[in-house]
Amino acid sequence: MNLTEPFLKGVSRRLSRNRPARGSLRCVFFVGMGILGLGIAYLSQGLEIPLWLYLGGGLGAGLLCLLCYGVSTTSRRQASGFADRYFDLKDGLTSSRSFARNGCEGAFYELQRRQTEEAVKGASLYQMQLPFPKG
Repeated sequence: MNLTEPFLKGVSRRLSRNRPARGSLRCVFFVGMGILGLGIAYLSQGLEIPLWLYLGGGLGAGLLCLLCYGVSTTSRRQASGFADRYFDLKDGLTSSRSFARNGCEGAFYELQRRQTEEAVKGASLYQMQLPFPKG
């Protein structure tokens, strides 16, 4: 049994939780900016801001957040690439998965698999700093 798979499953799960949270922050921000822009447009014409604008914006932000949670999943390939970069595994997880998928056998492949498993044993998923939205 490949000991890197449970680790990779945990990385994928953490990234799958983080991505929709980041997307939800963006949704709330952009909907808020849209409401602000429409509110300024109404006020500049001397009109009262209608209640439907607030209700529609809140409902729209909520639906967009649910959509972000529904469509955001992280594949094992994406998770292995992220873990390789984050834990400085030098493409160890990605190569190990590729070798196993292609049925490669031999001393080199076994050595590579064992080295990756040793590197993964010391890695903690809970201390992993996940990316935050930029810009």
